[in-house]
Amino acid sequence: MIRVGIYGYGNLGRGVECAVKYHTDCELVGVFTRRPPETVKTVTGVPVYHSDTILEYKDKIDVLILCGGSATDL
Repeated sequence: MIRVGIYGYGNLGRGVECAVKYHTDCELVGVFTRRPPETVKTVTGVPVYHSDTILEYKDKIDVLILCGGSATDL
């Protein structure tokens, strides 16, 4: 099982979330955002964490997909 995290939750992040749910060999661990996590509602109900906590998940995520929304995010 590939454990996946999403960093950023705009249109791109939501698209990645929807794509991951169709792959039986992937598990979405969570979404990481700079916004207050309680203000972010995901499509699948996966947990949302503040981006400052990302290092706490380094052993719990195999792949982190960066979903920056603009040139300044990257």
